Amino acid sequence: MKKFISLLMMLMLIYPGMSIAAAVGTETETLVAYEDLPEAHRLRYEAEMASALNNARARAPGQRQLLSQVRGDFNGYTGSKTDRSLEITYRVSDSVVTVGEKVTFQADMTCDTPPMLYTVSGLVFDEQFRKTGELVGQVVHVQVDATSKTITPSYTPNAPGYFCFVLVVSDSAGNMVSLTTNTVQVYEKNRPLFSNMAVDGQLALLMNLDRAKTDLGMVLGADLEITTAADPVQYTAVWTLTDEAGSVLDRAERAGQVSAQTETAKLRLTYQPLMAGKLQLEITASDGDGNHIKTNTPVLTVADGCFCTVSLNADTALTAGSSLTAAYAIHGHLCDATEAWLRWECRAANGEVIARSTQALTECTGQATYTPRVGQEVVCTVGASCAHFPEDVAMRSLALIGGLEVERALTADAVDCGDAIGVVYSVDGGLTPYREIVVRGYACDTASGNTQTFLTRTLTEAQGTVSGSPMRGNKVYFIIDVVEADGHTTAWKTGTAALTGAPGISDSDGLCGDADGNGTVDDRDALLVMQYAADWPVKLHMESADANGNGSVDLADAVAIFAQAGGAGS
Repeated sequence: MKKFISLLMMLMLIYPGMSIAAAVGTETETLVAYEDLPEAHRLRYEAEMASALNNARARAPGQRQLLSQVRGDFNGYTGSKTDRSLEITYRVSDSVVTVGEKVTFQADMTCDTPPMLYTVSGLVFDEQFRKTGELVGQVVHVQVDATSKTITPSYTPNAPGYFCFVLVVSDSAGNMVSLTTNTVQVYEKNRPLFSNMAVDGQLALLMNLDRAKTDLGMVLGADLEITTAADPVQYTAVWTLTDEAGSVLDRAERAGQVSAQTETAKLRLTYQPLMAGKLQLEITASDGDGNHIKTNTPVLTVADGCFCTVSLNADTALTAGSSLTAAYAIHGHLCDATEAWLRWECRAANGEVIARSTQALTECTGQATYTPRVGQEVVCTVGASCAHFPEDVAMRSLALIGGLEVERALTADAVDCGDAIGVVYSVDGGLTPYREIVVRGYACDTASGNTQTFLTRTLTEAQGTVSGSPMRGNKVYFIIDVVEADGHTTAWKTGTAALTGAPGISDSDGLCGDADGNGTVDDRDALLVMQYAADWPVKLHMESADANGNGSVDLADAVAIFAQAGGAGS
């Protein structure tokens, strides 16, 4: 060994610019273009980025982590992942930082079968967890010809919100590891967490506040930890919201008694400001020995904005056909010319919106009533065109019990002119017995915008198949009208099928009695109806052939057509 070191020293004297690391040997790194990555590595990277986007909210640090970070006993995130001989251990330096504070992601990678290929990236989110971009300058694809490698990418956030790192590593043996770090939360420098300790004798109170600034409608929380040597402890907590002039806009008080002698008593206090202004929390507490504490938070700013509250007259479920009332209140600032609305949606089990009703709101407070009848869920949403109004802020949903549902499916995706096409239907729920079920078939011409009815059938069966033969147009669909026991009618539309080989529909098409659809009514139409009534295999325009409008085509229609044509064409 001494001989080796002596030889090494001699080499360094001969080549002064040579370092010990260079003499021993260094790893070789090569940047790889994205399109040159192996397919498996590329697919894993895309999947990990998608997963990071979907799971970012769940990965955000909890409030307890934030509070422990303030107290200085939280040191960041650590973890490890392996795939056989490929192993990664990693550490993220911080979990909560302010804007401009650098966060480092250190990853130690080892394998038995180099070269290793790694990709480093990440995602950036705003305070509402909307993606704002990827970690600029951090998306790299590198090949390393070594059995171990340490990387230390970093990111310095320039806006409040959240971000995470993403790493994918593979080796020549096909081992592969992908990971997304826990989410780091970023605060503005003027929005630190507030923490305060107050002591009187052996009575102590620790207060931690979520943040020192908040938005209208955002719930603000404070955690209290109380200890004493003499129970009981009486406490009073008062939230006071004032305007700029100091006038009280709102006041919320909570008082109670806790035992804190044998262990720390913990309380969670919350307040939801519904007006902009200045907010302060004041705490008073006293114990059995007469020790007394009075403390308060700094004055917090509640930023102007817009927020809506909605309450329903049902909690979790409602019977179809019952009245549902929403009491709403829009708080805060709305821009000029803002349009606000309340929307009801009835949805099927698969999420399909079956029925929708939208009501314009002219007042900031009020009630809206709706009677849901169809589907398995009813959803109430308040929205507004104001830029201050957040999306889906007032969404509420209830299960709908006994709602009417109609399953329907076309018998074909396409049909030739004059051939039969039908709809398979099944009706369930609602107010029974049904008065009637009416199935109508429509052929439309997308060029002219005209539509013809080629089928009308009144039924009483709750399920079955109804068919008809469209003669004109290029698209076909059906509408099923279900009339419930109380007379309420709901229309259900099918999908659309293509109609091929048919002439277009003009404004003159669809004459009453025009059974062959040629635009005129003559004795040929009457003869065609007679043949149909005798069960001949003829094709006719069903809606026009029903000359007397009774919902069926028979000899009475042939007589009516003869009378209308006056013997023309004989």
